[in-house]
Amino acid sequence: MDPATLATTALTILTPFAKGAGNELMKAVGENTAHRVRDLFAWLKQRFAGDPVAAKDLSRFEAAPDKFEPALLGTIQEKAEQDPEFAAELKNRIDEVGPMIAVFQEFKKGKDVTGVEAGDIRSGKVSVRQKADEAEGMTGFRAKTVG
Repeated sequence: MDPATLATTALTILTPFAKGAGNELMKAVGENTAHRVRDLFAWLKQRFAGDPVAAKDLSRFEAAPDKFEPALLGTIQEKAEQDPEFAAELKNRIDEVGPMIAVFQEFKKGKDVTGVEAGDIRSGKVSVRQKADEAEGMTGFRAKTVG
């Protein structure tokens, strides 16, 4: 996986937890996966401890993910470009989390809303939670093949 993809994938995994959706996500993906995501956070903290800028980017991301996600994305990508061991370990930790799709949709009124539409789902976990006051044509999950 190239450094940009590694960084993007890591943030895709970490952002829901940083945004406080960890409890909902834990219900959706299971305790084992949630534990691995927490381990990924802890590992990044440990790896960034000697780099004040990287540590600050991670800390600020945890406090305000929407605002500081771009900075952390750049930091992770830069570390992966400069340090092949970091990139390899990050990839291993991402792979341990496994493929997961968790969709949380909440809206007042919707039409033709789909939580997940996929071709082939071969492994991993898919969870969709939709809450609507009023909806027309709402689909939670649709896949061509599963398994």
